[in-house]
Amino acid sequence: MHSRVPRISGGKQSVSDIDHKQMINMDVVENVNIWSDVEGEEAVCTEPSAYSSSERADLSSLVRLQTELLESRSMLRRENSNSQQLKDQLRKMESKRNGLQQELDNLQEKHVELKMKVAELETQLESARFTAEQEGERWKADKLYKHDLEHLQEQEENLQQVLRREQNLRLEMEKQQLERNILLGNVKQLKKQRDEMKQHFLLEQNTWLAREEELQKILELERRRNAKAFLSVCVAI
Repeated sequence: MHSRVPRISGGKQSVSDIDHKQMINMDVVENVNIWSDVEGEEAVCTEPSAYSSSERADLSSLVRLQTELLESRSMLRRENSNSQQLKDQLRKMESKRNGLQQELDNLQEKHVELKMKVAELETQLESARFTAEQEGERWKADKLYKHDLEHLQEQEENLQQVLRREQNLRLEMEKQQLERNILLGNVKQLKKQRDEMKQHFLLEQNTWLAREEELQKILELERRRNAKAFLSVCVAI
């Protein structure tokens, strides 16, 4: 005869979780069904219905605890996966931030070079205006001044564009820093939840082991009692 194996209810489970539960149910059936075979005599089997209500409750609690343990492990794996994804996003944000910082440094260097160029052009303009001795030279100097002034205005516009670009980069860096802080907070929260899950898992595991040890003792007592009964039947025969 075969005993009925308690079915474990729950949501969607992975293949590894189902296989693990089936192995546990097989162990439970092997522990509950007690067989004896002495020199070809008919075996005696004790069905789960022969147990008391407290023993059946202990067996049901054992299966329920195992189900909770499997669900806790699955939840812990999901939390670890989410934590790893957040860490990867954080590394990408850090790399992007470093790239923006390098671009900002290059723009600042260009800004300094443009300022030096503007100062040089202003010096040349002043020199061209006051060193012309004749009208022709003055006319040429004025023409050169206008040309240089236009060039200076273009440089000034480029400088303004650089400044605007620098300001945008600073705003982008501040935004990246804010997102980075949010990600760090999420990672810390996930680590805290993972630690709580580990603590809960260890507590449930200890409870399950204690219940399993108690059930083994009960099964051993039942096995001895059945063996004595079998010997009594054999002696009577």
